Amino acid sequence: MNASSEPSNNDTLAGLVFLAFILVIGFFGYRYFFPSDRAEVEACISAMMETGQGTFAYGELGQALELVQAADEVTIIHIDRTPFGANEMIDITYTVDGQSTGIVCAR
Repeated sequence: MNASSEPSNNDTLAGLVFLAFILVIGFFGYRYFFPSDRAEVEACISAMMETGQGTFAYGELGQALELVQAADEVTIIHIDRTPFGANEMIDITYTVDGQSTGIVCAR
């Protein structure tokens, strides 16, 4: 094998940079299209908190969000999406460290 057919260090480095780029894009793409259960529940509770500022439920929603953020495990049991005007009603039944609960939000 002659020296001209072997890849140079620049070719190897360029290949590694390209591979790293593909892995990073893949990771963020996966996280965008397939959010974790915790992120899905947090987004729903946060959406309700934004619309419920100044209401009696705001404090309860804040406690629910803190509970989800501090939990070791958040698992969605069932999710139901229903069109609601320009938005979507989302009914999530989930467990927080084994304790079942749920929330309904619009996004």
